[in-house]
Amino acid sequence: MYNQLNISEISYNLGFKELTNFTKFFKSKTGVTPTQFRKSIEK
Repeated sequence: MYNQLNISEISYNLGFKELTNFTKFFKSKTGVTPTQFRKSIEK
């Protein structure tokens, strides 16, 4: 939802050292990747 930060920056700010770990965590909780989530709210 916060377009001023890219997904890598969000991942780092949340304490994930690897983007892939954040992506896996996010998908396990939401069912979609962060990129898919962003695209869905842009519509």
